[in-house]
Order: sequence, then structure tokens, then C-alpha cells
Amino acid sequence: MKNNFDNSMGKALMASVAVIALAALIIISYMDKHDLNIKEFFNSNLEFNRLENITMNLDIDVDGLKFDSDNPSSRFNTKQLHEEKIFEALDKIRISATTEAIIFIHEDREDIKVVFDREVPDTPKYEVDYRASQNNEEIIITSKLTLNNVFTDRTYNGAITLYVPDNYQCDTLTIEKTVSELDGLTLPNHLDNLSISSNVGELKIELLEPLDQLYLKINAGTINLKTDASVNLLELSVNTGTLRLNAQEEIQSFIASNNFGDLDFVFNKSPLDAVISSNAGDIRLDFIEPVHQLDAKVNIGSLDLILPQSDQSQVYSNTRLTDISSDIPVVSNRQDANIFLSVDVGSINVMRKTSY
Repeated sequence: MKNNFDNSMGKALMASVAVIALAALIIISYMDKHDLNIKEFFNSNLEFNRLENITMNLDIDVDGLKFDSDNPSSRFNTKQLHEEKIFEALDKIRISATTEAIIFIHEDREDIKVVFDREVPDTPKYEVDYRASQNNEEIIITSKLTLNNVFTDRTYNGAITLYVPDNYQCDTLTIEKTVSELDGLTLPNHLDNLSISSNVGELKIELLEPLDQLYLKINAGTINLKTDASVNLLELSVNTGTLRLNAQEEIQSFIASNNFGDLDFVFNKSPLDAVISSNAGDIRLDFIEPVHQLDAKVNIGSLDLILPQSDQSQVYSNTRLTDISSDIPVVSNRQDANIFLSVDVGSINVMRKTSY
């Protein structure tokens, strides 16, 4: 009776996952068919929920994913938007943007100069609402894009550039992107807390300076993170996509979650405390140093844990439809273990490294 119930629950979970996957598959299929990258895709006319910074009112043939091309943006001249504004060197900055690149440049100055440059078609059908202001002790920069019955058939480049003092110390930087391709993102040289969120795209970041807190979130896409400096609190979150982490230096506390997709982490320095979860997908964890404290859970998928030969950990698991294969002791009391692994439907494999 229990097996029948568990099988039914597994099928129900798979059905719910299929709904999530459908939206991602539509996006990927459309991009592949039209040979588009992320930025080019979001210069097209497909409407999605949760894209708070883009408003679209378009004539769409959903079944064939064909758009009304009677009004392409290339028929309009391209004009350049440019705006500059000076602020005192406040230590908190919040940037909410669509596709604009975000650039920090250090130079010999005492204040912060914010420069906005953006290409747009010369039509009110394509509108960019850009604002830079100060609220309390925070610099707030927003760029909102509105499309109204125009088919964007070319890419329009844009950038938000912040010129900051050479010795500028930023306490908190918050970046909210609608479409994110942050490969090679330039950050302030001295930064304590960094938060980056995006609806769609890729966050590819190499952390070179220590941070107190680092928070990365993406709704659909990929996070690729390499930490060459220590982080006290690191939190990674993806709704649909892939999480990859190469942790070269120490992480005090680590939290990672993925609703639909894979997680692939390598820890050269073992976090003091790690909590990792995936609703549907595979988790692969490679520890170069012995594990301190680990809690990893997958609803549907596989969980592979690779440990060094010197690791003296003990593992506890409350699996349902899953057998566990482990090269380290498996205990029956959770309080006796420093590693807790859980998979509802799938597999668990705990392996010691055979070589370095």
C-alpha cells in the first residue's frame, strides 16, 4: 500500500515539474529556432509574466510563435539617449535595469557620476523610462522599457556607468535585472554586501574580493560563480536552470536552491554549514576538504557526494523510494551524523575520492 502511495506521489511530482519545464522549453526552442541569444530574444516580442520592467502590448500568434512584423523597429531611425547626474559618494546603490550593461569605473574624484547611454528606435512605440535619484542614504537607478505594437528586429545597446572615487567603499550594492548577461561584471573595488537578481539570463561572476554577504537569484537561466575570496554568507537561487559553483576560498554559511534543474558544486574549502535543495534535478557535490555540516535534499533526481579519503563524516538519510550507496558509515540516528541526505525519487551515491 505504501509503495502504491509513493509511486502516485512520484507521478504527481513529475506532472507538476512538467508544467514548470514547459515554459522553459518554449523559450529554449524559440531561441534555438531563430538563433537568438538572451539579449536578442528579449528584443523580440514574446510576452512573459514576472518581467516587471518590461511592459508589452502585442499581437501574437501563440500557436506558431509568430509575431506581427508589420511594424519592425528597423524602419525607424536609431537615436541615442544620454543623461548624466552627480551624487555624493553614498555607500548604498540600487540599480533596476532591463538589458543595459552595468559598469563601475574608479577614478580620481570625490563624488559619484552616473551616466546613462541607450540606443532606441525613434518612435514612441519603444519607450525607455530612465531615472536616477537619491532616497534617504541610497542612490536609486531605474530603467524601464515599454514596447507597444512594435517588432524589435535588431539589438539596441545600452549601459549604466558609475564613476566612483578610487577609494570608494560600497556597503550594499543591489542589482535587479530583467534580462541579464553579466559575464565580466565590474564591481566596486571595496564592497561588503552584493545582491543580484534577474528574471532571465546568465550570471557569470568571479569574486575576487571578500564579501560579507553575496546573494544571487535568477528566475530562468544559469548561475556560474567562482569565489576566489571568502564569503560569510552565500545564497544562490534558481527557479528553472542550472547552478554551478567553484568555491576556492572559505564560505561560512551556504544556502542553494533550484526548483527545476541541476546543481554542480566544487568546494576547495568546506563551508561550515551548507543547506542545498532541488525540487527536480540532479545535485553533484565535490568536497576537497572534509565536510563540516551538510544538509542536501532532492525531491526527484540524483544526489552524488564526493568526499576526500580523510573525511570521517557519518551520513543519515530518510529516503523513500531510494536506496543509498555510501563509502562512509550510514547511521540510523540523525543526531549522530553531520551529513543529512534526502531523495524522494531517485538515487544517492556517496563516494570517496580515489585520487587527487
